Formats: sequence, structure tokens, C-alpha cells
Amino acid sequence: MIDKPKIGIIGGTGLMGRLYESFFKRSGFKVLISAPNTELTMEDCAKSVDVLVISVPIDKTTEVIKEYAPMVRKDGFVFDLTSFKIEPMQALAQYSKADYCGTHPIFGPGIKTFKNQTIVINPGKGEEWQAWLEDLL
Repeated sequence: MIDKPKIGIIGGTGLMGRLYESFFKRSGFKVLISAPNTELTMEDCAKSVDVLVISVPIDKTTEVIKEYAPMVRKDGFVFDLTSFKIEPMQALAQYSKADYCGTHPIFGPGIKTFKNQTIVINPGKGEEWQAWLEDLL
């Protein structure tokens, strides 16, 4: 595992994506943002990061996972930020060669800090990456 992984957020121009971008940058990580309206394509984002965060509307999550999770390298990590977990977790299990988990932030984008917030983590594959995420959050 890389000490300071490069993080990409697909859907990073939305409210939750921007919240996580700010959090990761304050934590010292390099963050790439991709969305339909950004210069960086979602494909290029997925291929060039160590950690890929899927932060898109719920009805697009599974579709985005199917398309971009396979592009994350095998020693990388993918997680989503949705409240519904069954279909996204099934898609991650089927399409990601990287380690993965699901997350469900129990808060909205209006928070000022992640301190004392609750984030449910749905275990997937890769205990080391999941432990990294738990420690970070």
C-alpha cells in the first residue's frame, strides 16, 4: 500500500464530491476530480489514481462502478458514497479487480468537519485498504 495514495473522485463536482475533495486535500492527499463537465475524463481519472471514490447520484452509481471500477489497477482501492448498498456492492464484487468497500455517510454535504460524524462501512475485499479508510475517516 502507498503511504499517500493519489485519490480520484468521479462525481467530484457535486456537493458530496466537493466535501470529500476538501477533506482529502486537508489530509494531505493529491486529489483528482472528474465529472461529465471536467477536462479530466472519468476514464483517465480511474486509470491514474490509487483510490477511486464514486460520488454520483444513487441511480447512476452501479452504472459508473461497472464502467470505471475495472480501470483501477489491481493494487488500488474503490469505494462509493451511496446509501443503497446491495447493487453497488454486487457491482464492485463483479467488476473491480482492485480492493473495494461500500460507504454510507450518515450526513449531508453541509457539515463543517468529519469529526464526530457517522459513516457506515460495508466490508468488501481488501482488509488493509479498508483499515486505511477507517483510520482516515
